[in-house]
Amino acid sequence: MVTTIPEEDWADQVQIIGWLYQYYNTEPKEKVFENLKKNIKITKENIPAATQLFTPD
Repeated sequence: MVTTIPEEDWADQVQIIGWLYQYYNTEPKEKVFENLKKNIKITKENIPAATQLFTPD
């Protein structure tokens, strides 16, 4: 990551951590919402994937 992401982007590290969180959370989040459409309830293990969002400054 350090060589791929420009150095000036690391100056605001909180933003990058949030972007990475959103990226890696995409599939679990989609799975939770697909299950809801099938009337499968959200479990306590899946709550973060459905509810935790990164909000930039």
